Amino acid sequence: QIKQEASLETQIEILQGYSGLYGHTVVKVFEEAQSGKSASDRKVLQEALQFISEGHADGMLIYKLDRLGRSVSDVLHIIEKHFTSKVLHIYDMRVDTSSLMGKCFFTITAAFAELERGQIIQRTRDGLKHRRETGMTYTGRLYGVKGGKDQPMVACPQEQAVIDRIITN
Repeated sequence: QIKQEASLETQIEILQGYSGLYGHTVVKVFEEAQSGKSASDRKVLQEALQFISEGHADGMLIYKLDRLGRSVSDVLHIIEKHFTSKVLHIYDMRVDTSSLMGKCFFTITAAFAELERGQIIQRTRDGLKHRRETGMTYTGRLYGVKGGKDQPMVACPQEQAVIDRIITN
């Protein structure tokens, strides 16, 4: 998240400025660097949603949709459960769930977020499969073999001898 995007600190500054620009009061800031497949596995997200559900705030502002979730079903479940009477604002799209058009746009964008996540998974699987098929590692240096990263692995007789001594003793 931080490589090509704003750091968490920068995102918070931007969101606080955005809130002030539109006359919203920041009640509490929830910081979460964790990303995950399932929204239910994200502790800080669950705390924020509970905070909203308990009536401590009238809405939530997030930097990007994928900070809420990357699964359409997760995102729609969150909207239905926590934002029927509250408003979710998404900074980078400048959209919120206060109107039917906003909800529609939000749903379509959630589908694209899920697609993006699926493509990342597929590219990773393809890359790992290629490395396995060509005899290259996808870890750091392995003791007992030479090669790795961008070279096929080949047994190193000296290191193999050490491994044999360890196993037999």
